[in-house]
Amino acid sequence: MKILDYKNSKLVLGTAQFESNYGITSKSKLSSGEMKKILRSSFSRKIEMLDTAADYDKVEESLGNLQIKNMKIISKASIVKNKIIIKKNDLEKTINRTLKNLQVKSLYAFLLRRPCLLINNKGILKTLLKLKEKGFYSKIGFSLYSPDELKKIYKIFKPDIVQIPINIIDNRFERSGWLDILKKDKVEIHARSIFLQGLLLEDPQNLPLYFQKYKSFFLKLEKWFKQNKISNLEACLSKVFLDERVSNIVIGINNKAHLDEIVKTNIKNFTTPKWFLKNEEKLINPKLWSLV
Repeated sequence: MKILDYKNSKLVLGTAQFESNYGITSKSKLSSGEMKKILRSSFSRKIEMLDTAADYDKVEESLGNLQIKNMKIISKASIVKNKIIIKKNDLEKTINRTLKNLQVKSLYAFLLRRPCLLINNKGILKTLLKLKEKGFYSKIGFSLYSPDELKKIYKIFKPDIVQIPINIIDNRFERSGWLDILKKDKVEIHARSIFLQGLLLEDPQNLPLYFQKYKSFFLKLEKWFKQNKISNLEACLSKVFLDERVSNIVIGINNKAHLDEIVKTNIKNFTTPKWFLKNEEKLINPKLWSLV
């Protein structure tokens, strides 16, 4: 057992929770004051990488007003708008707007959502590469939901970074062999959804209506945690932190107290029972969740 070493931290501060409509436990938008506390606390603990996106409601603008120039910033965007694939010029405008909102000259990385659309739109890929050469960002990556997506796009382009869901009940990328392939190819693996939008930290008695059908599973999970003297937070962090293939870990923070709790969390070696792995799309893929 050990305390997280934040001097060489893998952690990336996620900002999806900074808007009000993300996750099952997010109730209201964070104030600029609370954002400032979180950023200051993160930076003091050597958490120097930040993950955001152009479509997070005014989050990039708020961050830009909070002196984040010393952080390594990752931003994301989709090449689809109103169900139509955007033009190359629109992509460049999106990235320029992101830089302006964040008040920075360049990004650490730019990630594309729904990257399989590049297969038939290689002009967009050329634009991404051109903007990288111009210094808009240092790395190009993909934000993915499934191994199938990665398999399709990897045939035409090897990214610098992939951001993928990994957590105690979802090992699809590990089971499919992709973690080993990416590590071998020196592609940065950024784990996200480690708390599954807060679901894995929720009290089973307080699950939203949509998840009631999984209540018995979460009660069993809770019982196992108690029997093995490990908290759900410890399990979620340990799962990804001890995996040497994972380069970085995106953590969602609702407030500074949540960050403080993570900082104090112990990392424990434990073996994940097979029944943990609830590889059921309607549970592990938030895109398929009904309104909760």
